[in-house]
Amino acid sequence: MFFQSAHQFMQKQGSILWRHYVLVLLICLVLGLLARGFLFEPYRVNNGALSPDVLPGDIVWVSKWRRSPQVGDLVLFRCPHMMNTYCLRRVAVKPGGWITENEGDNSGTRVPPGYIWVTSEEGYPDSEDFGVVAVGEVVGRATHIVWSLSSTPKGSQVNWSRIFKILN
Repeated sequence: MFFQSAHQFMQKQGSILWRHYVLVLLICLVLGLLARGFLFEPYRVNNGALSPDVLPGDIVWVSKWRRSPQVGDLVLFRCPHMMNTYCLRRVAVKPGGWITENEGDNSGTRVPPGYIWVTSEEGYPDSEDFGVVAVGEVVGRATHIVWSLSSTPKGSQVNWSRIFKILN
């Protein structure tokens, strides 16, 4: 009789414990999706547009905290020249600033309010190719390299020295 009631007790505790595990797993899943949707997002870099700061194969942490982009920030935005593609570029001129040939020269073109001018390395599209980028199209600011792989003739290799590198 004692063993039978102990067995029933353990079965009841096991089903309660199983429900707690499922509840914790669901809470973690919801919190993870909310964090990715509103706070941060990983982004895999596919080209050398920002070499040597960010290399192909790097995975960067993109902070989605809303703040006005500053000169020098690496920003992820929807590419105006390619559908369903994101670009990672450096902010060169913030809203209301001047695009000039010579520093200190205010005879250039003014970037309109609500837009930024972005740059990249030679040969990659940037604002010289597609114009200004609306601040509303900016997903976020790249803050860290969280993983880095480089291609070698023998396959992929982890770049340990680049992991957790702070950008900007």
